[in-house]
Amino acid sequence: DMLLDKFGNLPVRECFNRYDYLVAEYVKGVIDGMIPENSVKHVDFSDFKIATQKTGVSAFGVGRHHLLNSAVDDALETTFLDFDPSTVQSMLVIFRTREMVSMKDAVGSLRKLNKYGVGRLLWGMRVVSNSSRNLVIITACGTKSRTVEEMLERGGASV
Repeated sequence: DMLLDKFGNLPVRECFNRYDYLVAEYVKGVIDGMIPENSVKHVDFSDFKIATQKTGVSAFGVGRHHLLNSAVDDALETTFLDFDPSTVQSMLVIFRTREMVSMKDAVGSLRKLNKYGVGRLLWGMRVVSNSSRNLVIITACGTKSRTVEEMLERGGASV
């Protein structure tokens, strides 16, 4: 249903291609976020492990925009699992920002995420000089999802 909601008007092949692209962009974003070069604040595999270990249901999102706050909004809106941000136990956020992002914008973006009452907010930031847009990768762990709850009530996944 989520693919239908997000890409329902597209041909089937293009729908799955877009989904595959966003999954690949998420994985690439997490891996790139762990490279210390040009990092203002570095994250590594141990941060990913801390955020995800024994938390249950997780969702991920990818956001792009020339404004950092809007990229955060985009990442929260383009998740592939409906989730309630106020139920998140831990969140790993990787920012890949344009060179001119201000400290005010960076802190504002973190505060925007923190307003949900996330138990543990781990983050990293890498500055990319030749980027025209900011990229935000969100891994939200230990959350509640209507879709997952409905599947469990029905006794598992079905098509």
